[in-house]
Amino acid sequence: MKAVNPKADIKIDFAGAFDKADKGQSMASAMYNSGIDIIYHAAGGTGNGVFTEAKNIKQKDPNKNVWVIGVDRDQVDEGKVSVNGKDYNVTLTSMIKRVDLAVQDLSNKAKDGKFPGGEQIEYGLNEDAVGISPSKDNVSDDVLKAVDEWKQKIITTTKGYELKSVGFNQHASQYAGMNVNKNIIYSMIISGVFAGLAGAMQGLGTFGFAFLQSSFSGVGFDGIAVALLGGNTALGVVIASILFGGLRVGSLNMPIEANVPNELVEIVIALIIFFVASSYMIKWIITRFKREVK
Repeated sequence: MKAVNPKADIKIDFAGAFDKADKGQSMASAMYNSGIDIIYHAAGGTGNGVFTEAKNIKQKDPNKNVWVIGVDRDQVDEGKVSVNGKDYNVTLTSMIKRVDLAVQDLSNKAKDGKFPGGEQIEYGLNEDAVGISPSKDNVSDDVLKAVDEWKQKIITTTKGYELKSVGFNQHASQYAGMNVNKNIIYSMIISGVFAGLAGAMQGLGTFGFAFLQSSFSGVGFDGIAVALLGGNTALGVVIASILFGGLRVGSLNMPIEANVPNELVEIVIALIIFFVASSYMIKWIITRFKREVK
């Protein structure tokens, strides 16, 4: 979601049950009243309550756009509602899991004496085992085109997509069939490689000169600040690194050239981190205030 629309607000709630339609309805009511316009449920029978609430809202105000994304199968029928003789459907689309393909594949392997007992097999986009429902009346052609484009990106960069997905939401990733623990270990290994390269560069120094580290350099804390300022994006981190590097190198000559203590750079960096971190707090306060007003 964030990859498509970085400004999108995502709220996650857990029903704790798969057979409580009344609880699903009450949760959906609270979410829709807070300003949420699309709910993607993944709670079996509990999710039926989401459709009930969305249809109730549509009956009260046909002009209000509230949507439900179905799960596991095409739930277009659950979203049908009639208001003043006019037909509507609150089902935006559905996430399809083709269990039939997995059953057929395993049945054929068992018939051929090649049943993969004890193995973990993943059925994904490559096998056409997951996707959106055939009912696409509420989805525009531009959106469908974008979905196909992202589908190809995911297929060609599966590992990167899994790492990003696990970072956003471990529970949803696990539900989608991803190995969360393995991807966490992968991300730690990748981070460790980059950290090791950075440490080696600092420890080895420049050509012909060795570097003796007599105290803690604090580079790790600078890395956290750079990631925060760069918004955890590749391009943002590069730009933030250039800024911090310029500040650090420039501070070395400040006392001599301008008679300004180099501690001023530390204050500037601290202020940058403070204001960047404050933006997240301000967004949270504004969102909370809007919910209370509604």
